[in-house]
Amino acid sequence: MISLAVEIKWCVRTLKETSKCEWLRNEVQKKAYAKNEIDSVACVSGFDNFDCLEKMDDGAVDIVNMDAGTAYYASLNFVSVLLSAETYEGNCKSFIPLQSI
Repeated sequence: MISLAVEIKWCVRTLKETSKCEWLRNEVQKKAYAKNEIDSVACVSGFDNFDCLEKMDDGAVDIVNMDAGTAYYASLNFVSVLLSAETYEGNCKSFIPLQSI
């Protein structure tokens, strides 16, 4: 079996995003032996949405969180693919996968 090391680079702008990224990195490290799909997650600091979009365009990061308006702007002006969306109803949050990579 051939194993290809894949690192996902997440552009984070806030402490909350950094915390989520670090959690994901730790979970991937715990489970890296089980699957060869993602070997590691790197948390890359960005100043704002546009800085993260520039980093994505330059290949420095792979993923970034953004609101719907910024995602629309990104789809028109940058190379980007929307992967999922989240919806809120009352106290319930759900994720809708939009594209599989």
